[in-house]
Amino acid sequence: MFLYVIKRLILILPTLLLVLIVSFFITKSVPGDQATAMLNLQGVNLTSPNAAKEYARNYKALGLNLPNFYVSVLPDYYPDNLNAIIDEDQRKLTSNLLSEGIPMVFINDFLAKKKEFLTKIKADTTFGSLDIKPLLFASKLDDVRGALQKLSTIVDLSNDPNFNKLSRSIQDFDLHQRRTFYPVISWHGVDNQFHRWISFAIKGQLGISIKDGQPISQKIVKALRWTILLLGLNMVFTLLIVVPLGLFTGNRPQGFWDQAIGFISLILYSIPTFWLATMLIFYFTGTNYGGIFKVFPTPGLWSISGDKPFLIEVFSQYEQLILPVICLVANDVAFLSRLIRNNVIAEKQSYYYEYAIAKGLTSAQAIRHHLLPNILVPLITLVVNAIPAALSGALLIEVIFNIPGMGRLMYDSIYSYDWSVVLGILSILSIATIVFMLIADLSISWVNPKIKQGEV
Repeated sequence: MFLYVIKRLILILPTLLLVLIVSFFITKSVPGDQATAMLNLQGVNLTSPNAAKEYARNYKALGLNLPNFYVSVLPDYYPDNLNAIIDEDQRKLTSNLLSEGIPMVFINDFLAKKKEFLTKIKADTTFGSLDIKPLLFASKLDDVRGALQKLSTIVDLSNDPNFNKLSRSIQDFDLHQRRTFYPVISWHGVDNQFHRWISFAIKGQLGISIKDGQPISQKIVKALRWTILLLGLNMVFTLLIVVPLGLFTGNRPQGFWDQAIGFISLILYSIPTFWLATMLIFYFTGTNYGGIFKVFPTPGLWSISGDKPFLIEVFSQYEQLILPVICLVANDVAFLSRLIRNNVIAEKQSYYYEYAIAKGLTSAQAIRHHLLPNILVPLITLVVNAIPAALSGALLIEVIFNIPGMGRLMYDSIYSYDWSVVLGILSILSIATIVFMLIADLSISWVNPKIKQGEV
């Protein structure tokens, strides 16, 4: 047992590291700019004169100018660190040009010629009426060409040396566009975004939320207590229902109650959770049909002052929890009760059950004393492994009922591009998943000692 636990604990580190790496790169591949979101939090108008300066300061403060990881494998014509380009529009344009096979050396030449041309346009009063925004904020090569063509139709720029230089730099793209490449491996050391994040995370410093400026760890802790509360209520009511229900129907297969409960379970399992939640809210919390079915308060109207312990304040408004718990329990009961029922029927075909009956035990006694450990093995596995999924916050339930748990926090963070919060939540869920899987294996061994740990 001890060696088994040690082996599983050793496997936790590489598994967790792999999950964090994958999660990190997922957050890097989605749209959104944290530095821009930080500007909105600071109340800086994106069109104000100091917006670019504040953006650059936030960009560096968040470490976004660093390479993403310890090592990178890129085409030979790519720069070592594209993140070093601070200007957002210039970085997007450079990334798109690189993806089209334009070597970085020609992109740098183009950007320099573009800057010279725009500087002259801004300084020359004869061009004061020209709209240079399409060229200034162009993020694709076609956009650049379209902006230059539009400018040349408005004003004759054929004799302008800066315009001609810019046009020639674009022509170089077609001449030197790469169709093939060879990969180049670059080592960035520990001065990268992933190492920076993981170093702070180990210390318990997940950073500051760019949405409201609060510490991320504090936001997660507040949300986690709501999710744990829902999880606990879900598990308690589910087990109180499914174990006796499954034993009862399994001991009387094909009877009236077995068929009736099976029919109801099939309906509950087939109903989407979000649809059930919506229907419950529509019929039992609104004023529809004159409000005769309005037996529960409007969802999400929590009043948590913090003056009393959390559980006391929540359960003083227990009516808010009834419908969410019903939605969570309904689907689990429908599946797990049939699982136990089928396991009871299968175990009753075993020789040891027939021997127990031959000794004079009743069917209920034989099930309780001899079949129950074998019946509970798959139940424990499913229940414990389902806990991390429930810990994610029962995303739909928390969003629909406006419960400020982990799922709601993740939903709001994704919507506001607060990827540091998302990554923190994913880290906690990863650790919880691994820990609960270990607990499941150990629980199975405790319930049924005949199962060796090496076989779990």
